[in-house]
Amino acid sequence: MHKKISKLLILMLAVVMAACVMVSCGVTDKTADVSTATPTADATSTATSTPEGDSTATPTVAPTNAPTDAPTNAPTDAPTSAPTSAPTGTPTPTVAPTATPKPTATPTPKPTATPTPKPTSSASSGKIVATYIYSNYGGLKQEDVENVDIIYAAFGLIDQETYTMTFRKADNKMKILTDARKKDPDTKIVLSIGGWGADGFSQMAGSSTRRKTFIDSVMAFIDKYQLDGVDLDWEYPVTGGDIVHSDNDKNNFTRLLKEFREALNQRTASDGSKMLLTIAAAADYGYWKDSINVKQAIQYLDYVNLMTYDYNGSWSYVTGHHTNYSAPSGTWDGSMVSSVRYALDAGVPASKIIVGAAAYGKEFKGVTSKANNGLGQTFTGGCKDIDLSEIMDLVNNPNSGFTRYWDSQYNAPYLFDGSTFICYDDAESVKLKAEYVVKNKLAGIMFWEYDGDSDSIIINTSREVFDGK
Repeated sequence: MHKKISKLLILMLAVVMAACVMVSCGVTDKTADVSTATPTADATSTATSTPEGDSTATPTVAPTNAPTDAPTNAPTDAPTSAPTSAPTGTPTPTVAPTATPKPTATPTPKPTATPTPKPTSSASSGKIVATYIYSNYGGLKQEDVENVDIIYAAFGLIDQETYTMTFRKADNKMKILTDARKKDPDTKIVLSIGGWGADGFSQMAGSSTRRKTFIDSVMAFIDKYQLDGVDLDWEYPVTGGDIVHSDNDKNNFTRLLKEFREALNQRTASDGSKMLLTIAAAADYGYWKDSINVKQAIQYLDYVNLMTYDYNGSWSYVTGHHTNYSAPSGTWDGSMVSSVRYALDAGVPASKIIVGAAAYGKEFKGVTSKANNGLGQTFTGGCKDIDLSEIMDLVNNPNSGFTRYWDSQYNAPYLFDGSTFICYDDAESVKLKAEYVVKNKLAGIMFWEYDGDSDSIIINTSREVFDGK
């Protein structure tokens, strides 16, 4: 009995122990499953932090860079590329660059407005008639004001001690001009600075401080008298003339024009339109080659006043024309047509070119031969300027002793009395010039200077051509 019980107890004990072993093994397997899951969870979390950080960095960098560059270089492409590349976290950076059009919008309209000369002209053709007034402001006639589009008030000068702008008897002269403009508000009054022999340009333009001082003084003058722009008559950058000059003038001229344009863009003209910036330019090829960076400078300019006169004078060896329309091919003689060609070839747009006529002639004394009616002959008595009004008095006076001739090769008139030769512009030559302006889509015609043409020949002839009369 005891043996049977003992055997039974031993058997029962063995069963219990076996069960314990089985339970123990089952728990161990579950623990292994859990510990296997744990590394997987760790691996996932590691993958989310490190690789995900890198992968997020790559797309984030791309959208961040793309929208930043896009609005600057190509505003239209920015909205398309930004949402497509990273719709997830990038909307905020994408929205921010989209606001960048402000820099693009502000500067762009102003340069674009620079080439809009046409509204300046009251003529139906859009062509401009302009005059420089210098010696007799009191002689300005209202009917002439109504027929011109721009009056250039000459001359402001550079004070070489303070590098500010000065203008003699400014109050009286500006009152005459602005009173006349009240009766014809379409006419612009533009301050002209410089002229032949006017020094100080090179010294002023060569320093950023002096440029600012000068421009500030000019703007104060314009604001005071409510003028409509600035004309720079620097004769001449680099090559000089009778003034101080430097090889640096070429680049400094561009800087000066740029800074004037920026100052003018902060104002509006008397009629609410854009302020004008123009220059008086030499008529020869060398000016475009040596004196001005055309491609850089032209963007700041509304018009270029080509001084298509003084082709001959006291410096000449023989008598010749000084403001002729054309010249025979194969000669080196200057002409309006060749001067326009030089400007166009240099890169000046036709729509910005204003050609020149002269309200004065050149009187050559002591002509040594009557051959060719005095044209192309040596002279001993010098040469001086003579007003167009005086010339017309000689033409219209049958007792003056002068005969008028027309040179069909140069398309220009001249007078000769046997010893004195006078070349000039008249209604016939001005008509040709004005017709050339229309045919070649130039901006207009200007002349120096108002007081010399008391009969208004240049103004009336040009206006008639431009108005199609």
